[in-house]
Amino acid sequence: MKIEGNRPSVDTTPADKVAAARTAGLKTGKASSSSGIDQFSVSADAKLASAAIEAVANTSDIRLDLVERAKALLADDKVGNDPQRLADAIIDGLLKNG
Repeated sequence: MKIEGNRPSVDTTPADKVAAARTAGLKTGKASSSSGIDQFSVSADAKLASAAIEAVANTSDIRLDLVERAKALLADDKVGNDPQRLADAIIDGLLKNG
C-alpha cells in the first residue's frame, strides 16, 4: 500500500534561506548591524585571491623575452639545424614529464 501526502504542509523554504544566509554570512565575515543595514568586510585571503586573479588577467600568455631570444638563436643558426638533437630533446622532455 502506498501512502501519499504524509508530509506536513508547512513551507520551510524562507526559514531555510535565512538560516543559510546567516551561515554564509558567518563564513564570509558578513554581519548585520543594529541599525538594520547589512555590512561586510573582506578577509585578507579574499583580497589576496582577488589581486592574484587580476594579475593573471592582466598578464600576457606570450613571454616576449623568450620569443626574442629564440628568434635571435634561430637567426644565428644556433637552433633549428639539427633535427636529431631536436627529436632527442622532445623525447627527453616527454619522459621527464610523463
